[in-house]
Amino acid sequence: MFKAKIFQTNVLRLSNEVHIVKEIEGQLVEINPKELKVSFQNGENSIYDLEFLEKDFNTETYIGKFENDIKFRLIRPNDFALENLKKEYECVSAFSIASINPDGYAIHFLMLNINNDIGIDVVEKGDNEQLKRLISGSIMAIQVGLHQNFIDYTKRILNMIFDINYLLEFENGGNLIQIMRQNINLYSSDEKRKIMRSA
Repeated sequence: MFKAKIFQTNVLRLSNEVHIVKEIEGQLVEINPKELKVSFQNGENSIYDLEFLEKDFNTETYIGKFENDIKFRLIRPNDFALENLKKEYECVSAFSIASINPDGYAIHFLMLNINNDIGIDVVEKGDNEQLKRLISGSIMAIQVGLHQNFIDYTKRILNMIFDINYLLEFENGGNLIQIMRQNINLYSSDEKRKIMRSA
């Protein structure tokens, strides 16, 4: 078993699941292709069954389920991604637990030897970083004619913000508002109202 240490969080929407995952910090974990076992300092254990989903050149991904039946992704780095983490943090391995929905959360853990207690400045990323990526992706999608991607990205943006004026704080945010207004018929009535508010 290894000690879990958070080194990065990407939380776009707080939820009970985020709280459950953050409680893994500092606990002992064991991961195999069939299960994630978390041993808490109070003697309790949580065991999550895992089902293999996919493997690419950087990661292996599994699907698990919390006690409330909400599914999550468990991602394990391999090859170069894992080697880079080992060099930077002197860890044994690493894993991430993330929501199935990309607009939710991803919390990244190092796996350390039990006696290894390194200090880490946790990198917290959230809405702004996600918005930057979605704005950039939306602009690129419309430039290369990927209209469905543009619609998908901008609908996600609209779900994340309360006021369209907030996009003006980001590079290309004003341009994106203009493009959405030029294509206003692609959106629902609620989305149209949000897009057409003064900016």
